[in-house]
Amino acid sequence: MNNIFISIFIFIIVLFYQIVTLLANDDFYINSNNITYSEKDNIIELSKNSKINFNNVNILIDKGIIDYNKNEFQIFGNFYLYEDLIILSGRDLKGNNSLDFFTANNINYIYNNDLKIDSDKLNKDNNLIYLYNNFLTPCEIEGYFNCPTWSLRIDKTKYEIDEDKFTHYDSFLQIADYKVFYVPYFSHYGARAPRKKGFLTPTIEFTIGGDQGIITPYYYPKNQNTDLLFKPTISINQNSKLPVINKLSTVFKNKSSRGNTSILIDNLKNENNEKINTSFRIKTEQTINKNNLFKASGLFTNNISTTRSINEDPITF
Repeated sequence: MNNIFISIFIFIIVLFYQIVTLLANDDFYINSNNITYSEKDNIIELSKNSKINFNNVNILIDKGIIDYNKNEFQIFGNFYLYEDLIILSGRDLKGNNSLDFFTANNINYIYNNDLKIDSDKLNKDNNLIYLYNNFLTPCEIEGYFNCPTWSLRIDKTKYEIDEDKFTHYDSFLQIADYKVFYVPYFSHYGARAPRKKGFLTPTIEFTIGGDQGIITPYYYPKNQNTDLLFKPTISINQNSKLPVINKLSTVFKNKSSRGNTSILIDNLKNENNEKINTSFRIKTEQTINKNNLFKASGLFTNNISTTRSINEDPITF
């Protein structure tokens, strides 16, 4: 009798070790009241209310299987998935074990706690998520859905995960049950979208007794903490009637854990003077420790008219 108990105990230990080893190799962590493992088919069956965690993804499921031979992860019934800014719930999820590819039905998709999409079907393809037959509305999520009476009825939504960009196709603005406005296409970015370089909205500059100009700013995010903004002013030369750049402003901003620094460089060329006047302004604010804060600002210029604005007597250096 003792030999039988010892054999059963050794078998359970070996089986448990195989399951733990199998899951550890794939960075799967499972919390479940009941796990069944088929060594022959290399399949794990999960009972109701099983919790799965891998790659910063948390899933609560009704019932499911993990098939390692077929690289298939399948959920039968309801599931609840949480990852970063996204909460996803629905039914009947089926995909590969890493969830790079999967489909699901009857979707509730909540983004950053303030955007809710109800969808009939979801397809995930690596970096892309497609939602079909959707209702979109902004929401305040405080334990329940507190949504306004208006929504967007959308045939198809594409979400680019890396770009954090939503694109909606064939949308109707709907108030209650009435469609009032049609939009064939529109897109918007989420809360964690990377900053984009490019031209910003131009502005027109009027000068009394001088030329009118157009300021065409160009924004360039150098990295996560540093921005560059170029602001050339283009005006029409009265003599040659040709567009010329008579002013170029460059703004440099850097933020760090201790403070921020900004640099403004202005290059100005007057019409009747070949000399280029340059002003260099710097401002910084840095936290030294909890009791000390360092602030500094300076102006370096060869433009007398600029120095007069902050000094009683003209100074150039």
